[in-house]
Amino acid sequence: MVKLALRTYKDNLFELKTRKPSKRGFFTRTVILYLDSIQRREIEQTANHAPQKSVSFFTEEFEGTFSNRATLRTDNEEFQAVFNECRNMKESFFTCSQRENDCSKTLRAKQLQLYGKIPECDKSPYHRRLEKQFNVNFSNLPQRNWIYNGKVIISPTWKQEGKPFICNRTLRANYSEPKPKKSLTWRYLEFINRVWNGQQSDNSNTEENKEDLEDSQGDSLFIDKT
Repeated sequence: MVKLALRTYKDNLFELKTRKPSKRGFFTRTVILYLDSIQRREIEQTANHAPQKSVSFFTEEFEGTFSNRATLRTDNEEFQAVFNECRNMKESFFTCSQRENDCSKTLRAKQLQLYGKIPECDKSPYHRRLEKQFNVNFSNLPQRNWIYNGKVIISPTWKQEGKPFICNRTLRANYSEPKPKKSLTWRYLEFINRVWNGQQSDNSNTEENKEDLEDSQGDSLFIDKT
């Protein structure tokens, strides 16, 4: 359904009900891998072997996207390859985290680091050396101000234009084919068979199944500006 939404609408806004960082990271990797596949397809089809557009990925709390719990997943292995080859595909990653050590040093070494407001309790000796070198105090920096090589960079403020609309029903109707409903006689025979064999009902109302069901039915909000 995510791929169908990206093909249908130009500007999309997704709202995830789940609070699990692993599932949010999986969703982020799915979107990035889909957009990267479009870039690679354009490189193969164009005469100059270059994509027509440049793509920028802004990822907040990016330690969830590169979570150690997902290192054994196939999509994470492919995602790390996309992250390493992004400059060849006209792709850029802008990542953000609350603490410098939230992500591995291997990933931080491949990016240019900008420092924002840092509390006194989170400062390391390296941060204090930078303060003396650039004559700045990271604890007193205003919001959206970043320090890079002694220069102050102010990040822009993005505001949502227009009101998003929910189109879950339309997308689900186009994505999933309606399944034929079983007759009352067939359902009655299935019930008798489960009771006779002592099997539990397939629609068990355990807490885990409820949580997975709620996560799979998250609302998706999309904005169309075309």
